[in-house]
Amino acid sequence: MLHRRAVTQALTAVTILVVHSLAFVLFQRLSGLEGDPWAAQYNFGRFLDTMLHLPLSSGGYVTFNAFSSAATILFGVLCGELLRGRWSPPVKLLVLIAAGAAGLWIGWELTAWVPMIKRLWTTSFAVFAAGWTSLLMAGFYLVIDMLKLQRWAFPLTVVGMNSIASYVFSGVGSSVVQRGLSPFVEPLLPPSSTAFPIVMAMLVVVVNFLFCYWLYRHRIFFKV
Repeated sequence: MLHRRAVTQALTAVTILVVHSLAFVLFQRLSGLEGDPWAAQYNFGRFLDTMLHLPLSSGGYVTFNAFSSAATILFGVLCGELLRGRWSPPVKLLVLIAAGAAGLWIGWELTAWVPMIKRLWTTSFAVFAAGWTSLLMAGFYLVIDMLKLQRWAFPLTVVGMNSIASYVFSGVGSSVVQRGLSPFVEPLLPPSSTAFPIVMAMLVVVVNFLFCYWLYRHRIFFKV
């Protein structure tokens, strides 16, 4: 879909989200189960992982959310093509704001039928999150591209130039960083305190940034 027309990409994203919701609802009804189709204990995603002999996530994540998150990727493609297009900057800004407002409204209204569950990447969550992302993108586009206030955004540039590396690091290296820093943080802040996980998460972000900064300084950029 990456090289198709915008209309085709948008329709594909909508189709993906509709099929994703129907899969959970139809599985619950056809299997004769009572209760919520998105229950963490047993749903279509858990059933699919069991059938494929995949390890079940203790946190409720399912492999099938890769299907619905493909719609999120297509939303990002549409946004990128908008920014690369020939429309004037004010029109691009208005489109981003309108898309953001529509995403928030539609996503919220969908919760009457589909709950917002990030770990299943439900339709309402995907649309609502896309709405917030569009509004944030509109804000950044206004400040950085239209008003040319760019120097403050250097840390974002460092991470953005290696977003893939940052994403992989957060998934693979965060636990290693936490184990390495815990002996230095625990004497100052008890692990049982409310602030401990917050401080550790902030330190992981700092290390992640330093890693991306090292890559940036050495002109190493991972791309797809």
